[in-house]
Amino acid sequence: MAEELVLFDLPSKDEAGNRAWSGNTWKARIVLNYKNIPYRTRWIEYPDLAPIFASYGIPPNPASTKDFAYTVPVVKFPNGDYLMQSYAIAQKLEELWPEPSLRLDSDSYHKAVAVLSKIDSALAAETRPRVPKNILNPASIEYFERTRSERFGMSLTDLSKSDKAGDNAWAAAEPGLQALKALLTENSSGPYIDGDRVSYGDLVLASSYVFMEMLDKDMIKRFLGYDDSIQKHYDACKKWLERSTF
Repeated sequence: MAEELVLFDLPSKDEAGNRAWSGNTWKARIVLNYKNIPYRTRWIEYPDLAPIFASYGIPPNPASTKDFAYTVPVVKFPNGDYLMQSYAIAQKLEELWPEPSLRLDSDSYHKAVAVLSKIDSALAAETRPRVPKNILNPASIEYFERTRSERFGMSLTDLSKSDKAGDNAWAAAEPGLQALKALLTENSSGPYIDGDRVSYGDLVLASSYVFMEMLDKDMIKRFLGYDDSIQKHYDACKKWLERSTF
């Protein structure tokens, strides 16, 4: 394998440190970091994803899904093949670089996704409006605000001022946070979901921590402070979050 592996990711503005920020792209980046696989990052702004990926001949997401036609992460493997969608990428990386294992046979991944889905939907009015304000470059702001406004049925400004924001958002997230605490304390040998063994589910959870951390320092502090098990899990995964700028 002569060529290097390339991860396509969304950039952040210089004021945010030009670091990887998207929880979705981090699901691939953190696997590469965890497995210590050599790679380089190619940064692409939101409006450029579809034309660039289409030009590479990458099949679009199925029309039946709620996703956009083209999304990140995308990985170009050393043999020249492209792959989109984080779980498919994780499966391929596990096949090509089996150690250290992601333990994809564990049900921790599905449990993590279920928990994060509850939290993410509840906190959307707090998180989404912060993305263009705190993270995005000008090239991506209009695209993000337009597409997310279509999704939520109102502008992001209105969403941030709605009754779904503020303390109401955190109250709505309470069941999800309780579920996260239960997930991380189910195995007393911790700090991971399956106790002392890392699995892909742990890396998916850690990817969501970066997103909140990039959005707002007070937000990640409140999130991690919900229960000591969440802080311990973050600390245990932090070493795989260090490579974020290249």
